[in-house]
Amino acid sequence: MGTRTLDGAFRELLSRLTPTKAEVEAGASHRQSLRDCLDTRFGVYRFFETGSFSHGTGVRFFSDTDMIVSLKTSQQASSLPILVTIRDFLSIRFPSTRIYVSRPTVRVEFGGGYETWEIVPAFIRGKSPMTGEPVYSIPSASNDGWILSSPESHLKYVNDSNSNPEYGAAKALARLAKAWKYYNSVPISSFYLEMQAAQYMRGQSSFLPSLDVMYYLRHLQRIRLGDLQDPTGDTGWISATSSSSAREEALRHLDSAVFHANQMAEAGDTTLGFVWADLLFDHKFPSQYF
Repeated sequence: MGTRTLDGAFRELLSRLTPTKAEVEAGASHRQSLRDCLDTRFGVYRFFETGSFSHGTGVRFFSDTDMIVSLKTSQQASSLPILVTIRDFLSIRFPSTRIYVSRPTVRVEFGGGYETWEIVPAFIRGKSPMTGEPVYSIPSASNDGWILSSPESHLKYVNDSNSNPEYGAAKALARLAKAWKYYNSVPISSFYLEMQAAQYMRGQSSFLPSLDVMYYLRHLQRIRLGDLQDPTGDTGWISATSSSSAREEALRHLDSAVFHANQMAEAGDTTLGFVWADLLFDHKFPSQYF
C-alpha cells in the first residue's frame, strides 16, 4: 500500500474531475438539431459553445454544455419573452425532453438530464475595443433585463492566465473551485469562480493546490464575494450570485470552506490534513492511501 502527499491527492482529484473526450463530444448530434431548429424559427448568425467545457474547466458529471445562439430576430426590452419563446418552440420539436427557462438560459435536458444543454440567446452589439471579439447582449441572471458578454474575450483571458505560472494552473484552480461548489451545492456562479481563479493565478509564481486553494478561498472570503470587474474590460461587473439570499448562503458555505482549508494546509501531508481536505470536498477527496 502506498501513500500520497496532499498535493498528489489534489492531482488525482483533478484527473477524476476532468471530463473524458467522449463525454465532451457526446452531444454532437444534438448540437446540429438544436441549431437547425432555432434557425428555422428565429434565424441564427452563430451557434457556438461557451462556458466550462469550451474553457477546459468543466467538472465531470456536473458541467452542462453552454451554447450562445446569436439571433437574427429583433431584441426586445425584456429578455423574458425570447427565453419563453425558445422554450416553447423547442418543446414542440423535442416533446419528450424536459425544457424550461432557468434564467439566463433555456435548459434542455436530454435523456432525463444525462445530457444537458443551456442555451443563451444573444444579440450582437459590436466588437471589443480590447480584443476585437464580438460583444453580445444576453439575458441577466437576476432580472428580466440584459447584460453585456464577450465569451471569446473571456476565453482568451483564461487561456492567457493558464500559462502563468505554469501551464494548466488557472484552469486547474477553477476546476477545483467548481468541484467545491458542486459537491457542497453552493449557489455561486461558475463563471465568477473561473474568472476569479484566472485573475488570482496571474499573480502567482508557482502552483501548489493545497496552498493555492486555501489562499484563493481566503481571497473570496476577504472580498465577501463582491462583484468582479471584468478583467477583459469588455462587460462591466461579474456577480457571484443571482440574489442577496443566494449570496448569504454562499458566504456561509465559504466561511466553512476557509476554515477547512486553513486546517488542511496547517496539517499538511498528515492523515489529519486529508481529513480536512475530505471535509472541504464533501467526502469526495482521494484517500491518503492507494
